[in-house]
Amino acid sequence: MIRLNRMTVSIRSRLLLSQIGFHVSRGTVLGVYGPNGAGKSTLLRAMAGVLDLEHTGTIEINGVEISPRIDPAERCRKILRLGSDFNSSFGVKVGELFELAARTRGRSEGVARVLERLGLTGWVSRDFGDLSDGQKQWVMFGRALIQDPEVLVLDETFSKLDLDRLAAAKVLIRERADAGGVVVIASHDLNRLATWSDRLLLLASGRVVAEGTVKEVFNGENLKKMYPDTDLEIDTQGRISVRY
Repeated sequence: MIRLNRMTVSIRSRLLLSQIGFHVSRGTVLGVYGPNGAGKSTLLRAMAGVLDLEHTGTIEINGVEISPRIDPAERCRKILRLGSDFNSSFGVKVGELFELAARTRGRSEGVARVLERLGLTGWVSRDFGDLSDGQKQWVMFGRALIQDPEVLVLDETFSKLDLDRLAAAKVLIRERADAGGVVVIASHDLNRLATWSDRLLLLASGRVVAEGTVKEVFNGENLKKMYPDTDLEIDTQGRISVRY
């Protein structure tokens, strides 16, 4: 489905990513984790083909290379990346954002269903700029579901959501994967990634620490590679804890 081939990224001679490569099959949720500065956001930007930094390597979706040269609308149908901060300097309504997403996708039959599933039916006349940060994240997640890309990339997109919406997001992401899509999630919450994901990709200093199923990757040995100076372990409940 999606393949990253020897991706290396640098800026002003500083290496950000080194020889990153992996393959994700249809129906998979991939969690991406690493310490601050590990290269998570750089990697997800590279995957979405919107990277403006010096880089080598390729990203392919179903054999088609994704690059800045590809038509933006076509690229968004194949892979769409959402960040965590969404601002609007003009008065745009929530409903207008959804209508634009539907036009981009070329179909409107899924809009009402997404609005209902996310509890946004009564939000269409609200000004996007007046929403809280968490509400903006939720609206933009809904917009991405309407656009319905083959690969959905979420870069800390849920960092400000309340617990009820986090629970709903987990269900919706699982549904996308079960329907044959791919979802890639970067988060600072490794415990959450371990419960949401099928596979994990761990990064440190721009390099892959480990990649595989959650069972293969989520262990104390790999935690030690990412945090050599901190005594972390996996407790009996399968969660990260600090040994004091």
